[in-house]
Amino acid sequence: MRTYKTREWYAIIRLFVPGIVLFISIVLFFGSKLLTSGGDFIAGNDVHDYHFWNIYFFREQCLSGSFPLWNPHSYCGHPFLANSANFVLYPFVVIYLIMPLAPAFNLDILLHLFIAGIGVWLLVRSLAGSAIAGFVSSIIYIFCGYMIESVCAGHLTKIHSAAILPWIFYFTENAFRSGRMAWYLILSGTMLGIQIFTGNTQNNLYTIYFVSTYFVVRCLMERRRIDVQQMTTYALYICLILVISFGLSAAQLIPSWELISLSDRSRETYEFATFMSFMPRNFFTFLVPKPETMLISTNWEFGAYVGILPLFLAGLGILFSHERRTTVGFLCMLIISVTLMLGSYTPLYRIYYYILPLIDKIRVPARAVIFFDFSIAILAGYGVKFVLETVNTRRLRYFCCPAIIFFLLSLYAGVLTFHIPILSKGVILATVFIFVSAGTLLISPLVRNRTVIAGILLLVIFTDLYLAYNKTIPVQNINEILRKQPYEQILEQDKDLYRVMFPITVTGHHFDVPSRGNVFHYYNVNGYIPIALNEFYQYMHIMAGVPVPQLRRHTLDMDIFQHARVLSSRILGIKYAIVEDSSGYTMKQAPWYMPRAVLCHEALVVPNRDEHITYISNPRFNPTTTILLEKDYGDHAQSLSQPGPEDVVKITTYTPNRIVVQTSSAGNAYLLLSDLYYPGWKSLVDGTHIPTLRADYLLRAVPLQAGQHTVEFIYRPLSLYVGILITSLTILTVLIFLISLRKKRKTDKSSLRLSVKYNIRHRR
Repeated sequence: MRTYKTREWYAIIRLFVPGIVLFISIVLFFGSKLLTSGGDFIAGNDVHDYHFWNIYFFREQCLSGSFPLWNPHSYCGHPFLANSANFVLYPFVVIYLIMPLAPAFNLDILLHLFIAGIGVWLLVRSLAGSAIAGFVSSIIYIFCGYMIESVCAGHLTKIHSAAILPWIFYFTENAFRSGRMAWYLILSGTMLGIQIFTGNTQNNLYTIYFVSTYFVVRCLMERRRIDVQQMTTYALYICLILVISFGLSAAQLIPSWELISLSDRSRETYEFATFMSFMPRNFFTFLVPKPETMLISTNWEFGAYVGILPLFLAGLGILFSHERRTTVGFLCMLIISVTLMLGSYTPLYRIYYYILPLIDKIRVPARAVIFFDFSIAILAGYGVKFVLETVNTRRLRYFCCPAIIFFLLSLYAGVLTFHIPILSKGVILATVFIFVSAGTLLISPLVRNRTVIAGILLLVIFTDLYLAYNKTIPVQNINEILRKQPYEQILEQDKDLYRVMFPITVTGHHFDVPSRGNVFHYYNVNGYIPIALNEFYQYMHIMAGVPVPQLRRHTLDMDIFQHARVLSSRILGIKYAIVEDSSGYTMKQAPWYMPRAVLCHEALVVPNRDEHITYISNPRFNPTTTILLEKDYGDHAQSLSQPGPEDVVKITTYTPNRIVVQTSSAGNAYLLLSDLYYPGWKSLVDGTHIPTLRADYLLRAVPLQAGQHTVEFIYRPLSLYVGILITSLTILTVLIFLISLRKKRKTDKSSLRLSVKYNIRHRR
């Protein structure tokens, strides 16, 4: 017989068992790839191409005592914090500051898969009342196609966002179950705010829509009759989630919104918004994740495989679960996610495009797959509960037999339609798992030990997903990534302040030149950033005479990197460029390049900014002597003097957030800085604030009087400070509100105890 203390320890151990088993499952799935011996680490394309270099830059700046708000190494300078894909305000970014980079990347993936699994386990345990069902659902979710394909693609922000997702639904569901709706909706809004910090804007937007949908459906299922007052109350509760999440994440949202409004995504088309929609033929990948055919795309954006058995279990959950109040909500999410995934392949998406806010700013509708996989994982949990509790094989037979026929017909119809070899590995495995899944379900009522059944279910699901994805997980070596390229050895010897013009690909290999400047401290006109400043991006292509790309915009078009085009921008100070020739790519040095800072003694006021490009493209225009302005600063343009031999311009400090220039001139002039104009750059001349002018279409300038001056350009974006203020006030308000709720709850309990005592005494 167990003592009280023994039972207490037993309860504590049981509490930690799911986490321990989940952790072991993740370690088994990734195996030796989690080890970083020799500098190896898990790194998909975007880690190799993008995240590694930005995290290195962020780490280097923070450890040197400066928080980077601006990145001068890409696109002639680009907002760093405002680019949410850098997730610099996300709390877990701290692991990159306290650990070496290689193990930090591995820990990032392991930690977020673990967080996602625990969140799903808690959610399904709460929904279905079964810890075993919750664990099965967590295994399905963390190893589903969306998650592992995101690992393979290096989409860290997608993994971060997906890890927070189940926690948002967990707290939202507890708002209904606990009777403490305000308390749990505040926690739900807090988790949504944290999700916004993860940097995946698209998933964050989808989460808002799906949480709102689930909340509405849940309210309707909770009460058959809802009057106007109740509807108003529920609407206010939804607003509570959104207000808290927006308030908490304002430090990221407001700078990001400023960037988006000035980016190439400020004016989009329906074709852009539906780029990479989930093709209907890709539903075949729910049976064969990697079919051997050219007719079906296996791009990671379309990864949606959850395994065969989870599809059986989800069907059982939909048909036979008694928890209709919640299964209907997730079934609605499942259906809506399909209409979002399909994008241009369904007329409904055009309605979404014109009605739903911000849908026109994002692309790749296929990313809504996350909510399909998430819904399947949750519904499969209900199916697991049904399997564990049922003792009647009739329902299972009636379900499994038609399901086997349906899956086999779908499988072999796809084989014939898409010309897939019938004896290919994917088809054979799909056939085997269809029969194994059905057989497992049919024999489950015959096994008395429910733990054994759960173990078999987990083994089948884990094996299926392991075989589908384990060998696709990419590994990179940090020493190889940081190995200096020959052109970087040349740049290291040249200490001048200049820019380079390097493409994303060199001699057929991904060297990720635009991003490497973050680490090796050179300044690239090109970049690899999903959101580019619109006027800069337009300028580069117009000057080169190359059409502006409409769909793929992560970097400059490769047609720019021709001998006659690569130096066409003129005013951006390009000294070295990599150009394409018959033998591949070669490095070219410019005969002349624009200095980073010059004093201009001639000014042309051209109000129409687009006309600036016409002037700049004219070979007779000299950008070192003449400046183009939209408007004059007072009468300064009228009082300019001729250049003299005593003109001096010297850059003494050039850091991401601050530039200091020493100047000397016998007469009035404009200091032109060959850096991009962007809101938030403040100018100080001898310590006095003066306006920063836009010059030469996209550069910065300040007017100077005759004499010697110290000019500072400091990046202090108002959007960030406003965002920090709102975030701080929201945190303070939430804490005060939670404390008051807790005190009220304690007071109510005390009042209840006193009332009970009074009633007992009164009866006596």
